[in-house]
Amino acid sequence: MRISDSTIEPYFIDTEEKQYILKKAIIAKNKITGGFYDSEEALGWYISLNAVVRAVIRLKTENNDSIVTLAEYVKEYKAMQHEIMKALEDIYGKNI
Repeated sequence: MRISDSTIEPYFIDTEEKQYILKKAIIAKNKITGGFYDSEEALGWYISLNAVVRAVIRLKTENNDSIVTLAEYVKEYKAMQHEIMKALEDIYGKNI
């Protein structure tokens, strides 16, 4: 099964045999022809939904090349966490 949601884009989650695989869609270049094709890159394997969601929050927070203070990082992390957890609560209720 694949879990895809606008709040976690450009990432998505594949579920396989008691694990969650965090992936990112990429455009890859064929080394022989020089052409491009759609592919995906595995970023990590997790045993719980909670762990993979935390990884998405961290990646989305770090997807910024600017230099920030610790306080700014924590503020941005919490904002991203709130956005993703709100989306999950809207779907699954407060017991997530």
